[in-house]
Amino acid sequence: MKKKRTFLVEKICLVFLMSFFFIGAASANTVIDYTLSDGWTYESKYPATLSLSNHPSGGITANINVGSGIVDGGLTASIHDLPGFSIFNDGFIQLEYGSLTRTISGSASSSLNLELEFYDSSDTRNQIGISLWMYNGLLGFGTWFENDLGLDLSLGEPVPIGLSAEEGALGLYFHDSSVSPYFKDIDSNVIYPLADWDLSAISAMSLPSVDNDFEAETIGGGTVMGSVNLQRIVYGSGAPAPPVPIPGAIWLLGSGLVGLVGIRRKFKK
Repeated sequence: MKKKRTFLVEKICLVFLMSFFFIGAASANTVIDYTLSDGWTYESKYPATLSLSNHPSGGITANINVGSGIVDGGLTASIHDLPGFSIFNDGFIQLEYGSLTRTISGSASSSLNLELEFYDSSDTRNQIGISLWMYNGLLGFGTWFENDLGLDLSLGEPVPIGLSAEEGALGLYFHDSSVSPYFKDIDSNVIYPLADWDLSAISAMSLPSVDNDFEAETIGGGTVMGSVNLQRIVYGSGAPAPPVPIPGAIWLLGSGLVGLVGIRRKFKK
């Protein structure tokens, strides 16, 4: 009986220690809630195409209504500094959102973007991003890596069949001198639908900031109406979660789609 009681006590202690570890790991993450103040700067190239309000369950609601003939309508920037963030640490940053809806007509397109901006050792501004775009009835992921010196790389992939993207998180995972764009669904399943970017040429960084957009392009005709609940930015150490394998057969189209309309926004000057 004594051995059983000792074993039970040991199990309770182990559970307590594990709980303490996971709570400590979770608390290491930095959370920046979306608000209409508190360090956030919001921009719209065409103010009449955007309205912002507090969301009843937290964060803000961004509504866009973009008529025909407009470039970069809607929310073209929501910017916040990232104290303590570094691309040289094994870690992640993600935009958590919900209630994403879009109605698009004609040849218009729309994208929800997570962008990380920083300056390197030569004071050159760099931007790495991931987007969830919609164009001509197609829904896809896009990623890009750009800087002020003319680097301009982008890739796109369609969203896998059966994957719900109305809520979740768009993220960037930094590891081994590279960055992996990812999507996390509401059940915390993580997929990496896009190729990694090599960051080995960057030796230093400063002034990191996050820049999220919910915007539309209607210059070629058509209209866009949409809404999204921008909830929070979260960044921390380690991987966001183990990846979920996606069988090749469930992709909507083939892989390696490059240059698709709407997969990324233009680098802001």
